Amino acid sequence: MFLKRTLVCLGVTAGLVMPDMASAQRSEDRAQFDARMNVLDRSLAELSIQIERLKASNQDLERKLDAMRTNYDQRLERMEKGAAPRAAPPNRSKP
Repeated sequence: MFLKRTLVCLGVTAGLVMPDMASAQRSEDRAQFDARMNVLDRSLAELSIQIERLKASNQDLERKLDAMRTNYDQRLERMEKGAAPRAAPPNRSKP
């Protein structure tokens, strides 16, 4: 009889403790999940900033490339028309 009461008490105690342990585990899992989400949010923000910077850099390079193409096209047209080339810069002697 004593053994039966002890087992019942242990069962009741385990039943009371186990939900707390499960709840604690869920809280810990939630905390880990929240921490991971925060890391992902920060990474996403950093990558978005980097993308915007790269877009701006790309636009700048495209403008420079267009200017260079225009310059070369104008030079080629002058050469094809037989225009006198501009004076070449003087050769620099090596020290």
